[in-house]
Amino acid sequence: MKSEGIIKVSRHTSNVAEKSIMTCILQYK
Repeated sequence: MKSEGIIKVSRHTSNVAEKSIMTCILQYK
């Protein structure tokens, strides 16, 4: 089991999701 790798990937995906959401909000404004 590579729990640490999964945690890193989940954090990376969450950061990307936040950035994409912020860019979408800025574009719509």
